[in-house]
Amino acid sequence: MDKEVQKVGGGSEYMKQAKLNYRFHNPNEACETAEYIAKILVKANQVKLEQVIQEMASQSQNVGVKKSHSM
Repeated sequence: MDKEVQKVGGGSEYMKQAKLNYRFHNPNEACETAEYIAKILVKANQVKLEQVIQEMASQSQNVGVKKSHSM
């Protein structure tokens, strides 16, 4: 028994050529949207952010120690 293999995506020519058009409605102010995106990015990179903060803190402590010893 031979079975035909059906192609995925429909068989009509229109469906093969159709382009999807997405529109998003954002009822928030631009600054609210920016804050929300920033929170997501900070949460996603929290480990890296903590490492950078620790490195900067240790560098500032080292600069403070060098200045106090040089006086």
